[in-house]
Parts: sequence; C-alpha cells; structure tokens
Amino acid sequence: MKNIETEVIINAPPQKVWKAFVDFDNLPQWQSWLTVRASPEVKSGQTIDILLKPEGTKTPMQFKPTVLTSEPGSEFRWRGRLWNTDTFFVGEHYFRFTPEQGGKATKLVHGEVFKGWLVPLLGGTISQAHKEFERFNQGLKKQVESN
Repeated sequence: MKNIETEVIINAPPQKVWKAFVDFDNLPQWQSWLTVRASPEVKSGQTIDILLKPEGTKTPMQFKPTVLTSEPGSEFRWRGRLWNTDTFFVGEHYFRFTPEQGGKATKLVHGEVFKGWLVPLLGGTISQAHKEFERFNQGLKKQVESN
C-alpha cells in the first residue's frame, strides 16, 4: 500500500471551493491534468469518466471509477481498479473540504491510497501523481481566490 496526501488552504468558504471543484466542464480552463466527465450533481455509486494527463505526456490515461462519496462542501471520493479486480491495482482518490478560520477559508486535503500487486512497480508514476496533486491544488486555489 502507498499513500499520497497533499493539502492547501484556500481563502474561501468550503461551498465556494466545492462549486469551483464540481464545475467539471471548466476544469481545463485552470489546469490540464484532470478531466472529469460527470454532472456536478454526481451521486455516490455512480460511475464517472476520468482522463488524467500528467505533465510531459501526450496521451491521457482514461478510466471509469465509481464515486464512493459526493457530499457537497465536504468530500468527493472515487475508487478505480484495474481489470475489475482488487488484485493488481486499486486507487482510492479523495478531496476533503474542511472549514478553517470560522468558515472563511477551506483546507483542501487531496490524496490517494494505492493498493495491489502492481503498486511497488509504480514508484515513478506515484511520485509524478504527487506533483500533479500539488499543481491541481494550487490551480484550484488560484481559480477560487481570483473570482
């Protein structure tokens, strides 16, 4: 098992940060790593379409994870796996939005837990993911704080 966890303070209430986060159609305007094809009202149990394009790559990775949690202003979490089995690779990706400064700011905790036989072979990929998480966080912060 391998974990990545990043965080950033965004100077806006959680509901405002959430609104920018689930505006999936506009994600490409402020970052290039993550594309989500889903409704902003996505519910737990639904499958969503994800494209990940790490910096320096030409072809995005596409997968269809299941949404585990979609609680507006609080948490968004999905789980994807390789070949419909937990044996080889499972990733549980999450975004948690916690009020700070009496609700005037938000602590975004953005991470992923990786499990499966292939995880030890993915060191470079997981290190790159950590960088992409940080870039995503800073892009969301800038997007929210500038509007």
